[in-house]
Amino acid sequence: MNKKKSNKKNKKKNTKKTPIGKKEYLFDVISLVIIILILLYFGIRSNYYYTKLNNKSTISNDLNTLILSSNPIKSSGAGLHQDKNGYYFYGNVKTNYVKYSNKLYRIVRINEDESISLITADNIANFMYNDNNYLNSNIYIWLNQIDSNVNNNNYTGVYINMLNDYKEKLVKTKYTIDAITKDNKISTGSESYEDYVSILSISDYIKAGSSKSYLNIGKYFYVLGQDSTGNNLLIDMDGEISTSDKTESYGVRAIITLKKDMVVSTGDGTLDNPYTIATSSNNTSDQYINLGNDTWKITYDDGDVLRLKLANYVKENDSDLLHIYSDESTLFNVNDKDSLAEYLNIDYYKTLSYADKLESCDNYVGEISEDAGYNYLNIYNDVNFSKVTIPNLFDYNNNEDLSYEKYPLINFKSSVNDMIYIYNNTGVVTETSITNENNVAAVICIKKDKIVGGNGTLSSPYTIE
Repeated sequence: MNKKKSNKKNKKKNTKKTPIGKKEYLFDVISLVIIILILLYFGIRSNYYYTKLNNKSTISNDLNTLILSSNPIKSSGAGLHQDKNGYYFYGNVKTNYVKYSNKLYRIVRINEDESISLITADNIANFMYNDNNYLNSNIYIWLNQIDSNVNNNNYTGVYINMLNDYKEKLVKTKYTIDAITKDNKISTGSESYEDYVSILSISDYIKAGSSKSYLNIGKYFYVLGQDSTGNNLLIDMDGEISTSDKTESYGVRAIITLKKDMVVSTGDGTLDNPYTIATSSNNTSDQYINLGNDTWKITYDDGDVLRLKLANYVKENDSDLLHIYSDESTLFNVNDKDSLAEYLNIDYYKTLSYADKLESCDNYVGEISEDAGYNYLNIYNDVNFSKVTIPNLFDYNNNEDLSYEKYPLINFKSSVNDMIYIYNNTGVVTETSITNENNVAAVICIKKDKIVGGNGTLSSPYTIE
């Protein structure tokens, strides 16, 4: 009995709770705090990466980020290089294509302020300088909008006005007019300029690798700069630096600069899938339209009337037509018997199933010659109208995806001789006799509101009612 009582007492003693000591209490509190901190840390990190993952599409659509993430920085060879002013492409790269306003560009560099400078992938026009000073040249006033009150005309800024939302998408391009010294070194211009549109500087051409770079397109085109005697610089078909005087006509490539953080809607920077900058307005230049069985390229869009150029040469009996300009005059005159003007507006016009949809085109046919001057604005001194015409000497002529080689132009050298201008796809405008037979690049005009379908691409051109 006594033994059992003793066991019960022992059991009661064993069930008593031992109070927690101060050290043990402190340890528990610290452990709890650490656990809470760990949970907070991993919770915050999880939320951060979740947010980053879900914002990935926004981040990856930034053009600067896409360029830098897709092009590792190189210290030599073709690719993206870095200098004190940002990044630039060097050599024969294939991943710097951008589509903006339906036009194809190549990325030249990312500037220090993260804006991005682009150059048109091909020539977009042919011009004589007319003035050795670039800021007074035909090229400058055709690219940039100039105060019409000062210049007494409304025909400047042809190119900039073809770009969609340019005041929202672009910043002014900064440039200097550099020179090549007698010992073939670059002398940086003392003054700096800025405009929405310029042309490629000789310094940037050399920095990109010159003839070994993506900037060599196998055609003549002007670059911004002069030699030691004041002649303007150009790049020849071999990509070498050459010079010209102010009366010679060569290709023009435009430089523009996109604002930083520009959003890309599609693309990976390749030729087949260029980075594409979406715009809200819709200037349709450089898009395509189907009329009957023919495909035409839109070269001008004034918001009301579209000016179209046939996407291939005029054909007769399924072969490219060869036709003289005239056998008696340098003027484009539909009443000139057996002339190209008569053929296009009578014989060819009758073959068009959509002839009733055509508007009369304004043909600016002012003389460009030594006697009359080589000023671009002179073409507007004379105008005639026709339903079918041919390109102007200073027309926008982006032929990058067309097969043109050469064709006659509507402006004449002089009414007292028999020579007219002829476009050549090497980036040169030369001369030919009016009695020589040439291929024909036809031009027509239609109302823009006649478009009812299609998306304007070559594979899915616009259609009309």
